[in-house]
Order: sequence, then structure tokens, then C-alpha cells
Amino acid sequence: CQGGTLLPAGAAYKALVVCSGGLDSVVAASYTQSRLGMDVTLIHFLYGSRAQGPEAESVKKVAEYLGVPIIRFPLNVYSKTDSPLLDPDSKVAGGEAGAEFAHEWVPARNLLLLSVATAYAEANGFDHIVLGNNLEEAGAYPDNEPEFINRFNDMLPFAVGDGTRMKVIMPVGNLMKHEIVKLGLELKAPMHLTWSC
Repeated sequence: CQGGTLLPAGAAYKALVVCSGGLDSVVAASYTQSRLGMDVTLIHFLYGSRAQGPEAESVKKVAEYLGVPIIRFPLNVYSKTDSPLLDPDSKVAGGEAGAEFAHEWVPARNLLLLSVATAYAEANGFDHIVLGNNLEEAGAYPDNEPEFINRFNDMLPFAVGDGTRMKVIMPVGNLMKHEIVKLGLELKAPMHLTWSC
């Protein structure tokens, strides 16, 4: 586990999992619950993705499957012209060559999601925030790189109240997609309920 945490005996840390309903965040949630033994809550951000309806339904089903609470959080900061992922009429890249480019970049999305998740986590007593960033997308999306999470964690003590201890972890941060699927199968994660943006 990239950025994993060892728990003291008898401890039950609370983890707020940023969950889109896609493969990476669902496997990350399953890993956090079953392997790290944390009490998981999913937070799903409604930021205007073209797949918002199916994603929200997926997250609801995943929460039911895992037996965990879900928070739906509206973030009305983007317009459809900001990214092809926000515009239902624009073309989304397929599996063509050039996957190293961020075809569907949403401006500062992970920074925004983690910032809001941090505020919610601090206000509600969470110890950890979980993000499903992964190695395969890190080459195209700088906010998927482990360095982004490491630097965010370096900044966190200055963003929360004195004495608050919080950390962002990335259970699939060092994995490629086929490795995430393999891990999901091992965990019996509800990959059949996922929906990709």
C-alpha cells in the first residue's frame, strides 16, 4: 500500500474515501476497509461530470455493498466548457495512441476534491482521506502522481487546526490498471458496480 498506515492494537481509524464510482476509488475503498481495517465513509462530489448520474448511482450501490455511509457533496465550480468530461456534446478520447496526454483534464480537480475533503474530514473527526489516484494515469495527469499526494500531505499540517493529525493515503497509487483489477479480485471488491467517467 502506497502511503499505508499501521494501526495500533484495538484502534479503528476513520477514513473518508473520495469515491467517483470508478474502478480505482472503489478498489481503494475496499482496500482501506478490508486490509487497513478502517471505518470507511464515501464522499462523492457532484461537480458536473457528464457521467454524474450513472456515477452517483454506482457510488450508492458500492456504499450499500460495503455497508458504509455516503456523503454527496455538490461542487458547482465548473462549466461545461472547462473540460470534455463536463460537456455531454464533446468527444471523449478512446484508447488511441497519445494516452500520455491529459485529454480529459478537469482543472485542478484532485486539488479541489482533496481540499474540500480535508475540510469535511477535519470537521467530522476523520483521520485519513483516501484517493484512488494510480500510477497508470500519473503520466498524463500530474494530480495523480504520488508526488502530488506527498506534497499535499506536507502542506496538510498547515491547513488544519493545531493538534489535528490527518493524512491522505493512496492504496492504489503505485499500481497500473491491470494490477488494480487483480487487487480488486483478491479483495472481492464490487468492481461489477463501478462506472467509469
